[in-house]
Amino acid sequence: MKKQLLLLVMMLLPMVAGAENTGTTEVVTLTTKGQLQSTLLDLETNYISSLTIKGPINGKDIQYLRSGIGKLSKLEELNLSDVELVADEEPYCVITNPIDGTFQHVQYTYYISDRNSEEYVGVSSISMAATSLYRCTSNRLDQLFNDSEVGKTLKKVTMPRNFTAIGEGAFKRTSVEMVVMESPVREIGAAAFYSSQINKVKTDWSQLDNIGSSAFGYANSFAGNKENNTLDISRLDSIPYNAFIGCDIKKVELSPNLWYVGNGALCCDGS
Repeated sequence: MKKQLLLLVMMLLPMVAGAENTGTTEVVTLTTKGQLQSTLLDLETNYISSLTIKGPINGKDIQYLRSGIGKLSKLEELNLSDVELVADEEPYCVITNPIDGTFQHVQYTYYISDRNSEEYVGVSSISMAATSLYRCTSNRLDQLFNDSEVGKTLKKVTMPRNFTAIGEGAFKRTSVEMVVMESPVREIGAAAFYSSQINKVKTDWSQLDNIGSSAFGYANSFAGNKENNTLDISRLDSIPYNAFIGCDIKKVELSPNLWYVGNGALCCDGS
């Protein structure tokens, strides 16, 4: 009898361990900005695999999402369709880039705002290493998950319902495979999906009239927005350099008013 019980326990242990490691699906409704972390900590779960957030969020909340720590360490799906972005003095990310051939860097600190801007605010120097500092404001969440821990686990993201733009570098070098936008997309920023795992942007593309350089650059899994590896960008009158370089696109539908195609813009692996 003891042997049978021991055998049963040994059989159940992997199942229990698996259950503990499997993330849960959670929906949270916030009433105050800056409360996402404390709200999630109150949930009786070890890991969250799918998270829907409703209500006001600010830079502090996005900063916590970007951290990918604790219960967010296995997050794969994030739904932001019903969030309200609150502009304040809480930054949501800091991006630091080296200046080639020097000891210098450029640091960009991003804040939620109702407008897009970039302002030089000074320089920080330590010995020979000088860092130029810029304050950036964004109404489209530029650099949203670029250089973030959660960007390494996320597979699907639904953007806020009223968004018509995908910010610069928003999903750069992330594991995100699908982005959903309920409103038609009008703009895709520079390097928005650069070197990411994106294969589908689920939205109405018919109003897209602006795309940034390297927007889908080296996003090797991206195969267009129509069937049979077809990309319809027939509303664009210009396509900047490296916009779709390295994508798995075989056919492109272009505007009769197209007047400019940048270097490498349509150098697709599928064509």
